[in-house]
Amino acid sequence: MSPFISKMIATVLRRLRDPDSVVRSACVDAVAEMSSRITRPSFTVAFLRPFMDALTLEQDVNVQIGASLCLPAAIDAAPVPDVESLRRITLPRLGKLLKTDSCKAKAPLLVLIGSVVSVGGASSRGVMSWLVLCVVEFLGSEDWNVRKACAEALGKVASMEKDLASQHKVLCMDSLQNKRFDKVKVVRETMNLALDIWKEVKDVSENAPTPQKATHYLVHAI
Repeated sequence: MSPFISKMIATVLRRLRDPDSVVRSACVDAVAEMSSRITRPSFTVAFLRPFMDALTLEQDVNVQIGASLCLPAAIDAAPVPDVESLRRITLPRLGKLLKTDSCKAKAPLLVLIGSVVSVGGASSRGVMSWLVLCVVEFLGSEDWNVRKACAEALGKVASMEKDLASQHKVLCMDSLQNKRFDKVKVVRETMNLALDIWKEVKDVSENAPTPQKATHYLVHAI
C-alpha cells in the first residue's frame, strides 16, 4: 500500500470537498486505517504535510473541516507519529491559523490541537505558554462547538502535561469556572469535566523543589 499512499491521500483530499458529512466520515475512517498500516514514507511526508497544506492553503470550508478531522485520525492511529515535527512546526502553525479570518473550521482545528497534545506535542514550556493562552481565548466564542472543543483541548493539556500545566492552573481553572454554566448542556458537561481534570494538577508551589531537594541537586551538579 505504501507506493500508492500519495495517490490515496490526494483522492481523499478531493473527496473532502463534498459537503456530505457521510463522505467526510468515510474519509476520516480511511485515513485512520491507512495511518495504522503505513510507516513508509514517514508520517510527516505521508499525512502531516498534505493535510497541513490543505488546512493552510484551501479556502473551501468543507476541505478545512475534513482536513482538521482527518489529521487527528491519522495522529491517533499512527504507530509512530512524528511528535517532534508536531511540536516544533505543526502546533505553532495551527495556533496562528486558528486566529486568522481565513480559518473557517475553528472547532475541528481545536480538536486537532487536542490530538497533537495527546501524543506529547505540547511537551515544552515554550509551547505550553502560548498554547494555553490561545485556547483559553476561544472559550468565549459564540459558536458552542468551538467552546466545547476548547474545553476538551484544555482537558487534554491538564491530563497529558501535568507538570507543565501547573504554571497555568489558575488561569485555566478561573476561565473554566466562568464558563461552566454554559447554556448548551453538552458544553457545560465538557467544561465541568475539564475543570475536574485541572483540579488534579498540582499547584505551582507543589511542583517547586524544596530547599533540601534544591541543595541536593546543587551538590550533585557541582
